[in-house]
Amino acid sequence: MKYISFYKHIVMILFIGMLYTAQEEINFYADSWALLIGINEYQFEKPLNYAVADAEEIQRLLVEKLGFPEQNIEILLDDNATLNGIK
Repeated sequence: MKYISFYKHIVMILFIGMLYTAQEEINFYADSWALLIGINEYQFEKPLNYAVADAEEIQRLLVEKLGFPEQNIEILLDDNATLNGIK
């Protein structure tokens, strides 16, 4: 019985440590920037199926999981993914 109680405490300590570490990661990216490009339709190549969806999902993960400021993420999709779009 003592061993079970000991292991419960170890698991609890590890869990608290993981939560603390996750919080540090969120703060780590607060000053970060991202440029995401997703192009499904190409002029001379076969179209892709999921590039736009992948770029949008990465944007969501950066904001929700890593704490990127939404205004620090530029996402360019299909026809907007041009040099002028980046400028």
